[in-house]
Amino acid sequence: MAIIDIHGHFMPIVNEPWYPASVDEAGMLKMGNRPAMKVNPGLLDLSKQVEAMEKLGVSFRILHPAPQSILYNLSADESIRFCRAFNDKMAEEVKKYPKYFAATANLPMMSTEAAVAELARCVQELGMKGAQIGSNIMGKELDDPSLIPFWEKVVELDVPILMHSTNPAGGERLRDFYLANMIGNRFEVTLASCRLIFGGIMDRFPTLKIIVGQGGGYLPYAAGRMDHAWRVEEAPKKNVKVPPSTYIPKFYYDSITQRESEFHYLVSQVGLDQVAVGMDAPYDMGDPNPNETVVKWLNDDAKLERLNNTARRLFKL
Repeated sequence: MAIIDIHGHFMPIVNEPWYPASVDEAGMLKMGNRPAMKVNPGLLDLSKQVEAMEKLGVSFRILHPAPQSILYNLSADESIRFCRAFNDKMAEEVKKYPKYFAATANLPMMSTEAAVAELARCVQELGMKGAQIGSNIMGKELDDPSLIPFWEKVVELDVPILMHSTNPAGGERLRDFYLANMIGNRFEVTLASCRLIFGGIMDRFPTLKIIVGQGGGYLPYAAGRMDHAWRVEEAPKKNVKVPPSTYIPKFYYDSITQRESEFHYLVSQVGLDQVAVGMDAPYDMGDPNPNETVVKWLNDDAKLERLNNTARRLFKL
């Protein structure tokens, strides 16, 4: 059975001197003043992704901006120019492969007004299916009151948001042993999800479609402690009138758990209809072959089709 993947990435390159992303002669990706980095060729060339997808039986993929393109350190004006060029090129490249891909937008989140305008443009004019945003905006949390107009626009447009780890909390302690990616990213999306719950965003906007990558980070596994804190302490009750675990099945999740028992636990907590296959392609910390993971773990074509239907419903495929 074919697989729909809701978590892929792409980095469009725009040949402008001011554009912060470029590729050198060796195929290394350079972002501004950062050292050039080796990347999978598929990050820069969608034909390479198509080849890999056909080998694996992945019929369709939602492409999100490469995480390196979450450049919230830019000024608002710089970010607006960058995101517009990025999204225009992303849409142009994806249109070459309509059978295989749909895209989400990169947004200038430092300016709520600009982010609202760019989201509307990308969805209504470029045909994008939603957006990817960072888990915080240079330390500003996603429940910050200044972002209310953004969430209002997301609900109005009825599009999903992939919340991707960026600038993980405790970063200075995660520099060794690849800990920033290994555990930092999963903690960061857990923290951001809790801010949306306890900050009242999930209550205020009950139809929000938030995708928590990496199998939800640690969120599904924190339910008991969250509920206990809500029962015995006053602070968690400020914006939350029901046990916080109530909100966990309201998020959406990809299948990237890297362990069968964790995947089944995730499904037991939120249900198959809140989960879809995710690969995080073409990065090496994702799921390189869901046929060897989630497909085997489910061992049931009807259940796999439910994951595909989650993807179709979320992204209106």
